[in-house]
Amino acid sequence: EDDDDDVDFRVEEIDLLRANLEGLELVPGYERVYLVGIERSFEGDQRMRLMQEQQEDILDSWEKEDIQWGVDESLAELAELSRTAGLQVVGKTYQRKSLPDPRTFLGTGKLAEVTLECIEKGVQFMIFDDELSPSQTRNVEKVIDK
Repeated sequence: EDDDDDVDFRVEEIDLLRANLEGLELVPGYERVYLVGIERSFEGDQRMRLMQEQQEDILDSWEKEDIQWGVDESLAELAELSRTAGLQVVGKTYQRKSLPDPRTFLGTGKLAEVTLECIEKGVQFMIFDDELSPSQTRNVEKVIDK
């Protein structure tokens, strides 16, 4: 129930920000984007941690640094690709989770926080460092469009 109250408060805050930023001028020719990622953390999930250890054992014979990317490298590459495409990167964030939230990719609190920041910065697009399922896309759009 506390989560619902927090989300309702954030929705009201989002509405106030939108009302105050209606006249925000954007840089002509550039669309503003915000980058979002997940840092995989298996600390609390014993099964996932075991799977990660098994994968690491397999990769020991290879150069792990050449294969595994962290969230920082992933977001840095997304930023470079965005700039190359003529987009203006105005922010980025990530959340540490064992798996993306099946409903909204990020947790609802983090998604509300990101939405507020996107509104403040006049963001037109959010770019995720992983593919969203159709239901995740719909649910994220519902939060953003409130």
